[in-house]
Amino acid sequence: MNNIIYLDYFEFKKPPFQIIPDDDFLYLSQQHSKALAYMDYAVSQPGGFVVITGEVGAGKTILLKRLIKRFDNKVACISLPFTNLEGRELFQYVAEEAGIKVNINSKVSLVFSLKRYFLEELNRGKPSVLIIDEAQNLTIENLEDIRMLAGLEVNNKPLLRVIMLGQPEFMSSIHRSEQLKQRVKLHYHLKGLSEGEVLKYIDYRLKIAGVNINNIFSKEVVSVIFKYSNGIPRLINKICDALLLCAFIEDRNYALKSDVAEVLDDLMISKSALFFGEVSPRFGAAEKELKVLIKDSSYFERIIYALEGISMNLEVLANNVKSKDKVE
Repeated sequence: MNNIIYLDYFEFKKPPFQIIPDDDFLYLSQQHSKALAYMDYAVSQPGGFVVITGEVGAGKTILLKRLIKRFDNKVACISLPFTNLEGRELFQYVAEEAGIKVNINSKVSLVFSLKRYFLEELNRGKPSVLIIDEAQNLTIENLEDIRMLAGLEVNNKPLLRVIMLGQPEFMSSIHRSEQLKQRVKLHYHLKGLSEGEVLKYIDYRLKIAGVNINNIFSKEVVSVIFKYSNGIPRLINKICDALLLCAFIEDRNYALKSDVAEVLDDLMISKSALFFGEVSPRFGAAEKELKVLIKDSSYFERIIYALEGISMNLEVLANNVKSKDKVE
């Protein structure tokens, strides 16, 4: 018996909108296809070093799962899924993942042990690939250690290939180190899906779940889902899952637009997030310029611009009230 209560009701073979990344449900939009191609490049090219950034829930981890499955047993993959490491802990973790039993604390000894491992694997025809998720949490020391590992060579042949995935603010760390920035060969940023892509995304996941024709989510409902998710796949999944539950409870086989507004608070999706996606015509060109700055800035910079935008909006409103008072 499946623990998803609406599964049989909608005749799904698998839950279509689980938050846990399942690469069977990977919808390769144009930008996700490009990001995956960049990651393929990092794995297949000597000295490959690629950075993929994106907002939380943009689809970085599910791409990583597809990549690992594609190169299974063809490379020596060392995965670092968390990054709250200090000092030589990064080297120690990489060594443990590589199966190297190291009882010494010397960073130099760890580096030489890893270099021997990378060379041995390469001689067996399996290049070593270091994959780091949540890279935005890495310290400056961590980044220098990774740059050092990526620079290991034998007879001018690089021994390690690197893929780093992180949130947008990670690029600020990259730009602070010119040596590391020069080491990175390619960078790609995943944005939210467009409204048309959201419809295709939902249709695709329903098809993988066993429903070939989408009679559940109308275009009008999808438009509202896009509005409140900003095209972020994880948020799309959360909203769609909740809408299926609402429809099941009310004995309907379709979702309603009104359901979306009702579930937002339960899903902890804030309507204020729309500040980053919409431009009110009331505030004109200044707000449009602010929107551009927000999209191109790091996380903390976006917060600053958001606060400035709120202040600007309040000032405009105050001026409008004063003007109205004068007229009266």
